[in-house]
Amino acid sequence: YVYGAVAPKADLHQLTSEDNSNGNYNEMRSIYIDDIKSFTRPPLIGGMACWKNATYIDKDTITTWTFAECGLLAGHKYKIFIFATDMSYSQNGRMVGIPITPPYSNSFIQDPTPIVLDGPHGDGLELQLTTEKDPGQLWAFIVPRALAPNITVIRTKAAYGAVGGALCQRRAFPVASGAPFAVVLSECLLDTETPYTLILYTEDDQRNNDGVLINDFNFEVPLTNDFLDEPLVIGDPGLDEGLTIRFETLEEGFVWIVVVLGDDAELVHYRNARNAPYAVDEECVLRRHPISAEVEIIELPNCPLRYLVNYTVFVYIEGVIGNFDGTLAPPVPITIGTSNTFIKEPVLMRDAIPDSVQVAFTPKKKGRAWILLRN
Repeated sequence: YVYGAVAPKADLHQLTSEDNSNGNYNEMRSIYIDDIKSFTRPPLIGGMACWKNATYIDKDTITTWTFAECGLLAGHKYKIFIFATDMSYSQNGRMVGIPITPPYSNSFIQDPTPIVLDGPHGDGLELQLTTEKDPGQLWAFIVPRALAPNITVIRTKAAYGAVGGALCQRRAFPVASGAPFAVVLSECLLDTETPYTLILYTEDDQRNNDGVLINDFNFEVPLTNDFLDEPLVIGDPGLDEGLTIRFETLEEGFVWIVVVLGDDAELVHYRNARNAPYAVDEECVLRRHPISAEVEIIELPNCPLRYLVNYTVFVYIEGVIGNFDGTLAPPVPITIGTSNTFIKEPVLMRDAIPDSVQVAFTPKKKGRAWILLRN
């Protein structure tokens, strides 16, 4: 009678020093006869179709076995263990271990993989890849680097942890072999503070989870512009004067400015500042205004700021390309005071007489004054 089963071999850090002189050694631990006869899991793997139990064979004959549903992973090392004994099912038979490594159904043959044609930037990146087999399929997406060690083939096919939307991933994307091809991942909503990992996986069109997975292509989005001097509101903003802002940037590029009510400030962030969804008025918004690498003074003269109201100003800058890879300055809170005030408070110039009273004062700004005399 003959028994058969499959067991995984160890990675290098799991090696032991056990004897394998009779083929029963799988580098994790010795596989014993009772393991094979009773289908002990672990160390054996797979379902019942991956085990052969006490199969009768004639001597001097060639027997072919198929081990199915073993859950083997491409590129991993295993051993098929065969134990042959006599008609009495004794333990005195012979066990042999046959090493196997299931091949990958497809792989990347370009070195390095991938070649980055454009980016990375806030919108995503463009890649050049070359696969070995034709026809084949490709999965590509981006995850925060902290998730990368948890990405398996199964999770890759579900785009587990992927950032961005549908245009920032490729799933079962058909590819041909031999010739380089480009893949564009866009609308990925990447920021300049988070480390990312690009996930790539390819297999043939049978989709048996037996392809090559790359989950160690790490990158960060470089900052394309920054502030040398952070934004400052100058002058006296208000309904009559609008708003004037001063700042200095490291590089030439573009600026976006939006003014929101103080209570809405917490709703504004790196991603939506450019679109200004919470602006108090369209006149309080500046979009993609060109700037140079020097001190900038920008006016929003028609921004209708109401007096005695709290506002917050947000200023976002990018480099000349503009792919959501710039800097959002810390929010600048402002409180609009009175439209005018006194440098010198009103005083009587002389004692009042029956038909007149004389008052003197000095206003801070040109404007209008009202005087009321009552009992």
